[in-house]
Amino acid sequence: MPVNRIKTKNSHFTRLALIALLGTSALTLSGCFGVDSDNATIEGATPITDVPVTDPIPDPTPDPEPVVEIPDRTLADITVRERPHIDNSLGYNVILSDLNTPLRGVSISFDGGDPYDANQIKKMPSPEQLESLVNDYGFNTVHVYLEGDAAQNPDPVGINEALADLLVERTRDAKMYLMITIANNGENGAIHSIEKTLAFWDLYGAKYKDETHVIYEAHNEPVSLINQNWTAEDWEKQAQMYETIRTAAPDSMILLGSFMSFFGGAEAIAGADGLKAQFPDIWDNAGFAFHAYWDLPGVEDTINAFKASTDYPALMNTEFWPGDTKNGYNEAFETHNIGWTQFEWLNANDLDLGNIKNSLNEFGTVWRPEAADATWPTNGSPIVPFGDDIGLYSRADDVFLNLDEADKVIAGDSDYDGEGNDTFVVVDAGDDGYVAIRAANGKYLSVDDYGIAMTATADDIGTNEKLKWLELPSGDIALRPWAGSGHLIGSIPAGEGLDEGFTGPVGDGALLNGDNTYRVVTTFTAAPLAPLEAPIAPAPGPFFDSATPIPTNGAGEHPFNAAAPNGRLWAADFDFGGEAVAYHDNDAINKGDAYRFDEGVDVEPASEGYTSVGFFDNEEWLEYSIDVATAGNYIVTLRTASGGGGGSLSIESNCVDLTGSVSTPNTEGWDTWQDMTVDITLEAGIQKLRVVSGGGMNFMNMDIQSGGNGSTAFGEGCQWMPEVPADLRVEAEDWSAVIELPEGEVQLETTTDVSGNQNVGFIDAGDWMEYSVELPENGCYIASYRVASESGSEGFTLSFDGVLTDTVIVPSTGGWQSWVSLSSTFELTSGLQTMRFDALGGAQNVNWFEFNQADASECGVTTYGENLITNDTFEDATGWTVVSQNADTLVGADMVTIAGGVVTFSETINDPWQQAGIYTAVELSVGSYQFEMDITHGDDITNVWGELYIGLTEPVDGEEYNGDQRVLKAYHFWDCGSDAYSGAATASGCDTDNNGRFDITEAGTYYLHFRSGGETLGSAGAVLDNWSLREINPEPEPAPEPEPEPVNLISNGNFADDTGWTVVSQNADTLVGADMVAIADGVVTFSETINDPWQQAGIYTAVELSVGSYQFEMDITHGDDITNVWGELYIGLTEPVDGEEYNGDQRVLKAYHFWDCGSDAYSGAATASGCDTDNNGRFDITEAGTYYLHFRSGGETLGSAGAVLDNWSLTASE
Repeated sequence: MPVNRIKTKNSHFTRLALIALLGTSALTLSGCFGVDSDNATIEGATPITDVPVTDPIPDPTPDPEPVVEIPDRTLADITVRERPHIDNSLGYNVILSDLNTPLRGVSISFDGGDPYDANQIKKMPSPEQLESLVNDYGFNTVHVYLEGDAAQNPDPVGINEALADLLVERTRDAKMYLMITIANNGENGAIHSIEKTLAFWDLYGAKYKDETHVIYEAHNEPVSLINQNWTAEDWEKQAQMYETIRTAAPDSMILLGSFMSFFGGAEAIAGADGLKAQFPDIWDNAGFAFHAYWDLPGVEDTINAFKASTDYPALMNTEFWPGDTKNGYNEAFETHNIGWTQFEWLNANDLDLGNIKNSLNEFGTVWRPEAADATWPTNGSPIVPFGDDIGLYSRADDVFLNLDEADKVIAGDSDYDGEGNDTFVVVDAGDDGYVAIRAANGKYLSVDDYGIAMTATADDIGTNEKLKWLELPSGDIALRPWAGSGHLIGSIPAGEGLDEGFTGPVGDGALLNGDNTYRVVTTFTAAPLAPLEAPIAPAPGPFFDSATPIPTNGAGEHPFNAAAPNGRLWAADFDFGGEAVAYHDNDAINKGDAYRFDEGVDVEPASEGYTSVGFFDNEEWLEYSIDVATAGNYIVTLRTASGGGGGSLSIESNCVDLTGSVSTPNTEGWDTWQDMTVDITLEAGIQKLRVVSGGGMNFMNMDIQSGGNGSTAFGEGCQWMPEVPADLRVEAEDWSAVIELPEGEVQLETTTDVSGNQNVGFIDAGDWMEYSVELPENGCYIASYRVASESGSEGFTLSFDGVLTDTVIVPSTGGWQSWVSLSSTFELTSGLQTMRFDALGGAQNVNWFEFNQADASECGVTTYGENLITNDTFEDATGWTVVSQNADTLVGADMVTIAGGVVTFSETINDPWQQAGIYTAVELSVGSYQFEMDITHGDDITNVWGELYIGLTEPVDGEEYNGDQRVLKAYHFWDCGSDAYSGAATASGCDTDNNGRFDITEAGTYYLHFRSGGETLGSAGAVLDNWSLREINPEPEPAPEPEPEPVNLISNGNFADDTGWTVVSQNADTLVGADMVAIADGVVTFSETINDPWQQAGIYTAVELSVGSYQFEMDITHGDDITNVWGELYIGLTEPVDGEEYNGDQRVLKAYHFWDCGSDAYSGAATASGCDTDNNGRFDITEAGTYYLHFRSGGETLGSAGAVLDNWSLTASE
């Protein structure tokens, strides 16, 4: 039976006292808690060294016993951090803090920078900043590049000794670890001076040997790139550094290696074995540092090699590309129980911390912070329902966890009732924040490797039963196992060797409503639960809710933001509203990764300690709400930077250009800042100030003060217009299916491209992705592929519904994030279909695919216009003229006849040779044209020709005609022989020149003329039919202008109130109109109030009408209980009079009429009822003037609901 191993030293007697207080009746020397509780068999992290360990006697009681909470050790229990230690309880070595937590933190730089700069600003973090690292960000470590040994760095060893002393003191006071290393000043991949390095450690190793919170990293990136590049000489230098440090600091944790690209487990382990041979106990208090500048699968393969034995060193990640936090690198380190320090905060600029937090949130990387009061990334003091019956609701599955028949955990219960296999109990597993979960069968949940289902099979709590209870800011929880796989507990997907559909260690990241999150319930609860609400984006408007007062406060305090260094209007404080509303940026992500992470503007930390906007490219703009106190002239002082020769910008207000293009200075650095001024004139009041970039500059802030000479307007502003969106855009990461291990794998990574958040990378030959796409129409499309490649690639193929459509070779673009668009054209069909990407080679990244409809000619597809020949089938001779082409020797009609729907050429005189022709006129515009006709002739033609010409000159009877150009050689005895032929003229193969195609360069009336002649056309002659002349790829007809919406001449036709309407009685002295007609709730209702004698009333409005025709319409509803009633509309120049009948000048509409139309219930348009067969709402006005549109109704009874009228309209009609 596993034993509970209680942490000794400072806390040993505290633990004993606690046990006594919890009601211990006996305390054995086994190391177990002698508590009569269900957590009496917990295995802790650190063994007792001063008492023997024996197996306790198993508890014979079969029923679960009460659960006791064991208070966790937190920072409050610590005065100074004890040394980190090596834990081997997992079967491999890990580095843990004195609270048994991994080391997590950030880095700062005192080494002179990259490249070396003697004037580097070495920002010492304040105690408040370090306290914030612990309490607000959950960090416990600072990693410092203290000095450098590069050739370019002349600084002597010890130049930063005073800084180091202060940093050691401040981190000690903040209860943080400090990791010290010597760096390369950008000349990475080498130890430039082993002598300087050893001298560095002679000094600092001895100086801080008694500082238990100080860790030594021997040298930053001593060898270039991957592990196989390490030589025996490199390993000898590692031994020299270790021996020097260990001699100076016998008890300090040492990190060797610091591999640049951590790829190659065998090579690194071979080096570790060599060191162990020299120093047998080395890995008891030392490990390897590594940098993860490699793809994550390769890094994890290398990590896994080290997990094979406790003979291999523990690992610590001390550097990787910050953007990879969003790609899950931190989360991967968490799953291996490996600590990490972020390569950010180098200048102790707290804006970096916001970026780190945002990046971790974006992936969902979580851990439990050591500070009890911390709330991020999870609660430092979570509320754990120890001992209660609970249900665990899976956000991914929308059901509750339960056990199946084999005691495997599965998400399969539609409600939690606390009575069956959906019930669990949380048991405290020690003082380090770990818990165990007991299932309804009395067994503990136990984890195994990645993708293997959790099972409720353990009798006791051991390493595989320990779970870190992570209470998320949302109130949901996540669970991370200590042993087995460290992946978050989640629902297992399909995959080879995985327990698909079950629950186990498989998750990466805990996002809001995400796959690996759970809601704890303690009372009956039915699924599904409502998802948690995501934060609401701010409404468009000022960044600080109020417009910035102008004049600004200059060097004074900022009116809204105490963190701002001064009262200027800061570039990063642009309005809310997003792309094309508050700003325009050429890409969709914040490449500066600071301050405003959800916006596309590239806000970045500035060297002067606050924000700036970088990558401020041509035509990008930022907009600010300002409130100008007084109209007049103002001087704008803008702080800008440029490392490329200077740039330009302009300033606008309310879409008026106030400055035109203004040059900004060359400051000889993108983070070297200088003020410049420009005069403007502003109106008073709230307005939108827009700064438009001309490129070549970065922008920090502006100060706007009264004065200067003002400016005149430089024309309209707001000239930028958004691009028309693609007909179809497919983000590469939005696949519907993708290759998976073990067949292959692709990965997502944060892109710096102008377009989006992620790209697909790490693509190998044979990898594939599929997308469900829907194309709007059949036709030609221009495809654009956004790709990047450092070396070039054999590329990929693209297919649609299994049909290979395109093959693309990807050239070298200059880098993995240097993006280009490759284009192609092809035809596609409309509708929903599957697009598939198949990689032909590796070394390529893909961001997106776009498809835009194009003219068919772009695809090499020819389209043809309408036939321009009006009588193409020779129904008769209309439009055709027959001519002789031999003066005085032949009448054309003797040789050419139009009859039977064809035209026939035949010889009547064989000697001398004769020729004749037929032509028609066509109107042609500039463009290309194609002629075609059907032709039939026998094989007895001899020495004949038949040719088509086009020309501006009309043929003349008796004269030969060659036009402007020959269009078609239809038959030609000498060139094409005399074989019989029947078919399309262009298909005969006789014409190898134009074959019916020709160009027109001048619009006009042209004559299409066919002439034929020779010795003999044979017994049947040459028969021609079905002539066509069509423009090639004609310009599409412009879309017709939309018909203007008809104007309703009735101003209050929807009866919003009674404005414009007058109700009248139409029975003198017997009825008040309002008793029968009511306007309320957006309708007018006619109802009877007196049944005897019969009553009628009306409602009218005045309209101005000119001479013309008009159409009236309204909606009407009545029941089938109307009896002897009518409802009619009249128009007239005379205004109706209360108490008098009104027939106007003409009746326009009979809406309902008992005698003519019956009494069936009706609801709909009045003109659609079929009641009026005369005018049905249409009438003519012959005299302009003010007319009265009057509806009257009456009779015996209008039924229980009356007649309800609405939506009156009167429109002019053709």
